[in-house]
Amino acid sequence: MERDLRSGEPGERGGASVATPRMRKQLRLLAVLAAFVAVIIVLAFVGAFRNQGTNAHLPTAVRIDARSLAEGTYAQATIQTDVVLDGSHYSQVALFIVRTSGQVHALWAHSTRPGCRVVPFRGQAFVDASRRGEVRFVDPCGGATWALDGRCVAGPCPRGLDEFAVYERGGVAFADLAALHKSA
Repeated sequence: MERDLRSGEPGERGGASVATPRMRKQLRLLAVLAAFVAVIIVLAFVGAFRNQGTNAHLPTAVRIDARSLAEGTYAQATIQTDVVLDGSHYSQVALFIVRTSGQVHALWAHSTRPGCRVVPFRGQAFVDASRRGEVRFVDPCGGATWALDGRCVAGPCPRGLDEFAVYERGGVAFADLAALHKSA
């Protein structure tokens, strides 16, 4: 004989059922677990999409130390990376971190002519004596020279040094290795 779930008496099947205390406890536990999962999903979405558009966490953005860089000075940095620039793959990128006119610049220490790495001027004999005061960087292979701001001073350089986009966030400077700007 079948029991009527509403009354607990034998009778017809159907109608509303009465939840037992054990079933109520299981339903509460299931509701708590569902709420916990919903909170985790919301937090995951917030974390994944936070700071979109600020470029703070680009995979190609690298932190550069410019805090102690005085006006009119530079520092060198070699970044270990995996990036394609001008159609060539680089596992490291050499930079000159420069502060001019109150702004930080990340110049690519790569000659604008195919070939050499650009190095700091160290009294190389091929540099024109009348321009030595302006020269900060040289291409020892081709003889080109650049000023601190990256503009071509003399020699066979078709343009100034190329520069990566730099932005600051929370007092920390970042260079975006995917945003290379060709100099004029």
